[in-house]
Amino acid sequence: MSRSEDSGSGASDRTGPVRVELHIGSTVVARLDDRFLSVGLDLGQVAGTKFWDPEGGGPDDGAATGGSARMEPYDFGRPALVRMLQGFGPGYLRLGGTESDQLAYEAAGADPAGGRAVLTDAQWDAAMRLARDTGYRVLFTANATHRRSDGSWDPEPTRALITRAVANGDPIAGWSLGNEPNYFAFNYGGPAPEQLAADYRVFADLVRELHPGALVLGPAAAYWPTVGEMVPVMEAVLAGAGDVLDVVTWHYYPQQSERCPVTVRPATAAQALTDEFLDEVETHQATVRTLRDRHAPQAAIWLQETGNAQCGGQPGLSDTVRASFWWVHELGRVARLGSEAVVRWNLSGADYALLREPDLEPNPDWWIDVLWRRLVGSEVLDVNVSRADGGSPALLDVFAHRAPAPGTGITVVAANRSEHPFVVGFGDTDPSGGRCWRLDADDLSSQELRLDGTPLRLGTDGALPDLSGTPVTGPTVVLEPLTIAFVVLPAAG
Repeated sequence: MSRSEDSGSGASDRTGPVRVELHIGSTVVARLDDRFLSVGLDLGQVAGTKFWDPEGGGPDDGAATGGSARMEPYDFGRPALVRMLQGFGPGYLRLGGTESDQLAYEAAGADPAGGRAVLTDAQWDAAMRLARDTGYRVLFTANATHRRSDGSWDPEPTRALITRAVANGDPIAGWSLGNEPNYFAFNYGGPAPEQLAADYRVFADLVRELHPGALVLGPAAAYWPTVGEMVPVMEAVLAGAGDVLDVVTWHYYPQQSERCPVTVRPATAAQALTDEFLDEVETHQATVRTLRDRHAPQAAIWLQETGNAQCGGQPGLSDTVRASFWWVHELGRVARLGSEAVVRWNLSGADYALLREPDLEPNPDWWIDVLWRRLVGSEVLDVNVSRADGGSPALLDVFAHRAPAPGTGITVVAANRSEHPFVVGFGDTDPSGGRCWRLDADDLSSQELRLDGTPLRLGTDGALPDLSGTPVTGPTVVLEPLTIAFVVLPAAG
């Protein structure tokens, strides 16, 4: 991967084209899960309890407490939803979020009419049906606040849920316990991280007893922009239970929306293309990786929840083309640094989603996902970029992967955040015979992304448009200002 070494906002001087050369290594530096690009739904949406207010606004702007609002249970039966998920291929479907630790389960005997938040069997079955119909596998976050009188976790409600899921043959890939335990002390008065580590050992035994082969994931610790873990729990949980985990999970959002009651980096368009904003994910992932290596070396690392801005995304920013530069950069960066899967929060709903409710219209990042799934493989390659004049190419991000099908070449993903073109050469690799997909917009605040100059829109029946790209006919590819491109280089002859 190459990165800019100079800070900038994308508003650099308008100059002539800058010639750069890419040098792509042959060594695989990281291998990703086949379902690397995945999606999530908040259990508040699934159960119809509460989720981020679709009208935006914070708790002082007339929205419900914390910028959230009551929701109808999620409609999994929409044919368009199946088509949209099939559009970018099978991944993981994570069911989690803050409401994970609020719900009782009808499978465990909770009465949906009893006045408390309950995940019903019908809601569960609808989610599983969607997963089956689309080839997705589910990651479920169990309630960590089911407690005994001595403060230890009570496994019996989760036992009932897992037992029912296994009996039904539900497509569950993995189970985790609790969502973002950094905030348990504030929200529930505990437990302490050391108790949660002990709970995880009980939880792992339960999963392996009832559902052999399913993954045990955790602890889903949240990393905030600039400050990281506001309340450190990751090391304590891993020190006490890292050896029972199959996957170490973490969450990250680079900024906070107007709905958030607490902000350390408010979401703004001005910072959206800057190095400081885009590169911070590397710092937090390095911390997670160090703790994984120390306490759970057998486990993979997954960025299990991420979106453009906490608390539902920022209206007019998180659902625009401007945010797609962040999304491409984060995918390329965390893949290079060893997060084997990334769960985008969320599939639909609020402003950070891939799809806009109620009609499931694609936001720009959904089209990024479609092309990534089709063009980018699971083997990550190193790539370096140099200017022809010997300088450093600021505001140009480049990532390289082997293409998905063996022997079909190399895929380069490039994002030009500057306001001048880059003329990209490929070192010893001749790109002639390859193909290029160029993405841009009339304005970065638009919700409409263009592919090779044509707006990307679904057909009336939800069919995808032509996504064949354009042939590369010469030794270079021109990357225009404020443009994202996928370039598939042909395999060596």
